[in-house]
Amino acid sequence: MLIPNCLRIIWLGLALWAGSALAQPGGTSTRLRDELMQHFSQDNLVPVFLPRSQEVGDVLDVRGAVYARRADCFPGLVLSKPKLGNTLQEVSISLETEGNFGLGLKRLVSVFASGKASAATRLSIVFTDQYYVSASTMELKNTYSKAKCPFLAAIVEGKALDIASVKEPLLVLQEVFYAKKKLAIDIGKDADVGAEFEKVKGALALGPSGHLGVKHTSGNQILVESTQPVPIAARVAFLPTTITGTTLGTGGSPVVRKVLWQPASTNPALDAKGMTLIYKEVYNATAGEQNPLLTDD
Repeated sequence: MLIPNCLRIIWLGLALWAGSALAQPGGTSTRLRDELMQHFSQDNLVPVFLPRSQEVGDVLDVRGAVYARRADCFPGLVLSKPKLGNTLQEVSISLETEGNFGLGLKRLVSVFASGKASAATRLSIVFTDQYYVSASTMELKNTYSKAKCPFLAAIVEGKALDIASVKEPLLVLQEVFYAKKKLAIDIGKDADVGAEFEKVKGALALGPSGHLGVKHTSGNQILVESTQPVPIAARVAFLPTTITGTTLGTGGSPVVRKVLWQPASTNPALDAKGMTLIYKEVYNATAGEQNPLLTDD
């Protein structure tokens, strides 16, 4: 499922612009969304596709929409003070040698490239003013309201469910990473940077871009910056594992029978398998597959 890094980086920059229509799950190619998932999977994180003030204790569905808020499901949870961090790393890609943008990206790049992709030579995305907020597993368990959110009972209490009853995972956020974004667009020497600058401003004005600033530097570079931190990615509190079995007397291959939710650990290797199951569900959320947890490869 690999595609060129240029596609990943362009989508990462565009998808993380708050209010951008391009950030909406299902609003563009699912292959690009898959690449964004792969980018954050290096740290066992799920990306926040559409920032909506997500916080620790919120519950998301696999499409990235807020399913329930902290105040509903964990009413007694007191959020910790934000801690400074640098988990979100800078990404940069050269566009000069990439001729095939594909998947509609030439249209996106042309917004700031005089109608042709060659005017933009490099994109760099930097996350600044980073911080994160987290809660312990015990804090989540002790403040969980089963009366208000019974749909989380098996997840929080760690009960095994028959695979047939699992529609899709719900993701309880245990740690949320926030940052401002800076997208630097390097324009070719022969391009009219002033004209490109006006195109970027015009494109952002098409949507609710009140939290974005556009600058034209002294050189051939345009900067698009968010003026306030927004949620970028999150760590999930409870991860699924599959339980397999065979039908007695058939001698057949093991099949997935149940799904058991367990608290995330501090060991990335142990969490990777559970996150893989979640990523599979996210990958297929808009592809019509109802239960990818049936496969465990």
